[in-house]
Amino acid sequence: MTIDQQEVGHLADADEVVPPRLHPAVQVSPPVLRSGRPVHVLKDTRVGGLYRVGEREAFIAGRLDGVRTLGQIDAEYRRQFHRALGPDSWRQIFTLLGARSLLDDGRADAIVLDQLRTSARRLEREQYGLLSRRWSVADPSPFLDAVVRRLPVLTRRPTVAALSVLVTVMAVHVLVSWPGLWRDYQETWREHTAYGLASLAVVVLSLLVHELCHGLATHALGGSCREMGLAWRFPLVTLYSRVDDVTFMPTRAQRVTVSLIGVVGQLVVLLPFWVVVLVAEGGPVRHLAVSVVVTGTMASLVNLVPFLHLDGEKALSHGLGLWDISTETAFHARRLLSRPGDRAPSLASRGQRTAMAAYGAAVVLVGGALLLWTALRWYDLVGSSLSTLQLVLQAAVVLLVWSAIAGLRLRGRRTPATAGRHAGEGRP
Repeated sequence: MTIDQQEVGHLADADEVVPPRLHPAVQVSPPVLRSGRPVHVLKDTRVGGLYRVGEREAFIAGRLDGVRTLGQIDAEYRRQFHRALGPDSWRQIFTLLGARSLLDDGRADAIVLDQLRTSARRLEREQYGLLSRRWSVADPSPFLDAVVRRLPVLTRRPTVAALSVLVTVMAVHVLVSWPGLWRDYQETWREHTAYGLASLAVVVLSLLVHELCHGLATHALGGSCREMGLAWRFPLVTLYSRVDDVTFMPTRAQRVTVSLIGVVGQLVVLLPFWVVVLVAEGGPVRHLAVSVVVTGTMASLVNLVPFLHLDGEKALSHGLGLWDISTETAFHARRLLSRPGDRAPSLASRGQRTAMAAYGAAVVLVGGALLLWTALRWYDLVGSSLSTLQLVLQAAVVLLVWSAIAGLRLRGRRTPATAGRHAGEGRP
């Protein structure tokens, strides 16, 4: 016996009642830790809506298959969470899902879906501010689908492993040979500027390949990438690929792979130029190759830094099962500094806590070192000619500007953790 969702509250004690199933177009992500608690994301592929829900809501949603009865779902819920689902609980979950047309109950017509699509886009735009913005340029999915279909060898594990080894060897060689390569690089820009400028075109191409590789890996693992463009995230302007589906991949290893594969693809573009650096004695070709390898390697390896929401930070977050390691570390730091009676609960594992503690220490050390270096450089350039009062005033201005920027970034990233809230974009 199946029922209308509005009748669930009255029949929640009937074991034979089959509630409406979750729509086949709705996906449920694996859990990740956010603000100390496991959360899931529901994605409606019909409208692009992403909704963050709690562990219990996701548990129920995942069992609305049109086969299980209310009694069966309630029994599984009791075993998992050691409490029963009453009429109010059922009414709440069906209100949550029904309001967003996530149930397969025949009520979501074209007009409703269009309204939900418009709402999803509006909520997405509200995430951006003065310090962050995205401009969509193209939908790469037809191209990526064609590559996966016609050149499947590119996405096979042996191919990816072999290329990863090759680019690792290249990166190690570049770092070991850095003093000599840096001298050649400086000479290229000083005496052969045209080759240096030409190398920038290759580096931009490698950045494009970087983003395409994120999308290609997502398609190969069963997801999709339907948007690429330009992103402004203070203080960087870069290319981006939207790969929300990485959040729904079943294993952490797959999510980490999608996050890091862009760096591998970017370095692969540099391999022919690295070979030229190894074999060429001199001449214009080597000048071009040196400039490409040095600039491209720096641009690639910087992406592995686990800060500033770069690929390294995303991979670390995925590997640890965290929504975002920087915000989660800040949450747990505030939690530790609060009074014991006022501390928010946290279900982070010992490994996650240890990783966040190490990450927080790294942020303080790296940030402190950069701040000290910047202050010393600034003093060497202009500070030595200023009076003490002028130094204090300039330092105060810098702190005020930094505080304003930090506040704007925090406001742009802060989203309520309530069930059913739009979750924003998935991490690449």
